[in-house]
Amino acid sequence: MDTNGKCSLRAALQEVNENLTSADIFIINLSAGGHQLSISTDLNINRSVTINNNTGLLAMIRGMSKTGTINLNNTVAGSNVIMNNVTISDFDTAITHKLRMYDLHITNTTFSGNSSYVHGAGMYFNKGYSKLSNVTITNNICDLMIDATDAFGGGIYIGGTSQVYIKNSILAENIDLSGTNRAHDVIGTIRSEGYNVIGECNNGIYCTVAGNTIGNLVGIPATPINPQLDVLTIQNTPFFTYYHPIKSGSLAINAGDSLGCKDGNGSILTTDQLGQTRIQMGCCDMGAAKSAFTNSDPVASFVFLPLLTK
Repeated sequence: MDTNGKCSLRAALQEVNENLTSADIFIINLSAGGHQLSISTDLNINRSVTINNNTGLLAMIRGMSKTGTINLNNTVAGSNVIMNNVTISDFDTAITHKLRMYDLHITNTTFSGNSSYVHGAGMYFNKGYSKLSNVTITNNICDLMIDATDAFGGGIYIGGTSQVYIKNSILAENIDLSGTNRAHDVIGTIRSEGYNVIGECNNGIYCTVAGNTIGNLVGIPATPINPQLDVLTIQNTPFFTYYHPIKSGSLAINAGDSLGCKDGNGSILTTDQLGQTRIQMGCCDMGAAKSAFTNSDPVASFVFLPLLTK
């Protein structure tokens, strides 16, 4: 820690882990200047912590050469791990949640470019209670060795006693490289709270969408839904953040909850991952970052008239 009371994100998480018996509430607020934490081994979070990026500046937690995993290992009953407004990329499975003693809340966050040799490249859930609100999970790949016939869930693996809730989110364009029976985006039962784009779910076989399905757009293996996301991009001004821009004409535009996007506790989200203002009343955009377009934007059209000659 420097003389101004600031330290790296890694050092802050280490401090959190060393206070397992403390009743304090740990909140890590990323300061101005941007952050990119790169790790080559597992990063463990062992108790309650909130990681906030409210600066509108770069915040990425990145694995080095597809290595390491963020392991949620809370040993204190009733603990919570909360992540807001970050991008998580280049891990060998980005997040694992295997203990039932705590809740995981993730809001306005992008999971992209993660990979796994087996299940769940974006997120792996085996126990616990998790809420995903306005997240974008895309471009994650499982079964890199192309040899595990039972490796499923390029985006999310849900197994054991885990309960995973999702709303106003984009879960699409992930890849499962295993045999002919694949689950590209999600395997297991995902509990919808409405207004999601789920690119592919062969309902009842490897994937089930349960709960409140209002506003959902769910594809099947024969006809998956493409949410029309651009490549992972860093926006330089006015904010510095890695995200997937939503292209014009995407089904995710203005397709969120008509009462506004909300976090896991039901509070209205005033901004997106980039710090841009979200619609407060009315249909917000699905995913971590709002689109620069609306579905009412005019589309260029051409009228061809016959050529008349004398």
